[in-house]
Amino acid sequence: MIQNKDPKSLLDDSNALYADLKGMHDRMAQKLSDVADTEASTVEKYASGATQWGVRGRQFAPTGNTVSTLPAGWYKFSWNGYMMVPELLDVRNDELIKLPMPEYDAVLDDMKRFWESEDKYRKYNFPYKRGIVLYGRPGTGKSGLIRLLGDDLITQYKGVLFNLGSPDDIYAFESIFSVFRELEPDRKAICVMEDVDNFVRYGGSTQAKLLNILDGNMRYDNIVFLATTNFPEMLLESLSNRPSRFDRRYEVGTPSAEARSVYISTKFKGLPKDELEKLVTATEGFNIDMLKETVLSIYVLGYDFDKVVEDMKGLFVYNGRVGENVDRFKKAGGYDSVQHDDAHELFEQELNK
Repeated sequence: MIQNKDPKSLLDDSNALYADLKGMHDRMAQKLSDVADTEASTVEKYASGATQWGVRGRQFAPTGNTVSTLPAGWYKFSWNGYMMVPELLDVRNDELIKLPMPEYDAVLDDMKRFWESEDKYRKYNFPYKRGIVLYGRPGTGKSGLIRLLGDDLITQYKGVLFNLGSPDDIYAFESIFSVFRELEPDRKAICVMEDVDNFVRYGGSTQAKLLNILDGNMRYDNIVFLATTNFPEMLLESLSNRPSRFDRRYEVGTPSAEARSVYISTKFKGLPKDELEKLVTATEGFNIDMLKETVLSIYVLGYDFDKVVEDMKGLFVYNGRVGENVDRFKKAGGYDSVQHDDAHELFEQELNK
């Protein structure tokens, strides 16, 4: 009994009991921890995605992995929960075709000359920037030409392209590019603005912001502003006739017989010569989009050759002119797709020339 034990024996018994209880407690705690680890995913345990501390002055903020430079490639602007940031795009370049068209050669040569003339720009104290507008009917290959220019920038110069998908992206580009130039002052860049007429049609602060950017404010340097439009007549005079903003304008027209032959033979290697010649002849005046749909409908979907060609000729562009079936085009919403209220009137004016 306890009362018959000496104090030393009682102390030894207490220590042994404590050790047993502690061991039981530790084993239970480990079991609970194992259960919790099994139930909780890695994403839940590290929901913030932070791996280190970012330092700005005397402030420290949790951040993920960091890189000293942006990887070469195409970027859009997206919201990360706190601010607009550049997001790397997965752009497929396996279908790039350099068509033998004089406008393609002229634009590619212009860009090459610019990228290789930095020393002369610096020597004569010119702002090292360039502005180019590609214009022409919808579907003539302006976007394809931009892809070629972008691919050259990435592969030859390890540059980056910022794609402005909407007028709102102008504000994101302004803030991000200022930081980009601070971190990477010597990096070559292209700012792409497709359908640039949509960027200025509403006027106001967005238009003013765009003009300031094109003027070279806010350290815009070592950059090409590359814009496209289906409606050059809708551009402001301050854009279209101001070389310090857009220095050159290039019309991208419908592909020649040689260009159509290159496109078709590249897409369908091994096509018999007589079949190729027949197709090239039948697609006279087709733009790139029409040509693509023609060969896809015939050789992929298996539609009748003559029926496909006839249908394509009924579309809105043929031989470089607006098609005659205006009512059909209006129902298809052609000009509406680029949001111009007075486009149908412009259509009919073109027909009456």
